[in-house]
Amino acid sequence: MRSRPERADFGGIVDYWDLTGFGSLYLEDSWVLDVRVTPGSILMECELVLRPENLLYREPAPGEQYCYRRARICFTSVVSIDWREHPAENTVARDATGQRDYGSFDSFTATPPEYHLAGDFGVMDIVATERPFVDYT
Repeated sequence: MRSRPERADFGGIVDYWDLTGFGSLYLEDSWVLDVRVTPGSILMECELVLRPENLLYREPAPGEQYCYRRARICFTSVVSIDWREHPAENTVARDATGQRDYGSFDSFTATPPEYHLAGDFGVMDIVATERPFVDYT
């Protein structure tokens, strides 16, 4: 399932839950597993917490507090990125399975076309002419 928003064309500061496709997520307890930056795009591989209003929501697995779903947060048409305080590759935490773990989100706000993300993965200021979207894998 893919939630592909229209062009970023509204004004004012908004929180992630006000962005198309993000309102049914709870990022503060979601996990960033990988970040890939290439010319023109940023892909954040995540274990996202789905809220009950998300069409893919299922009751949490036994022993889990939330319904988690693997997905990518995708920024396309990226004009610039300023990624500060990101962990060096050799200091990225590893989970129990040995997979990289960039931690969680602290905040994700937008003043399109500018997006500000902060968390254990560092601080990102992104300028992108298209709104980000969630690609459920």
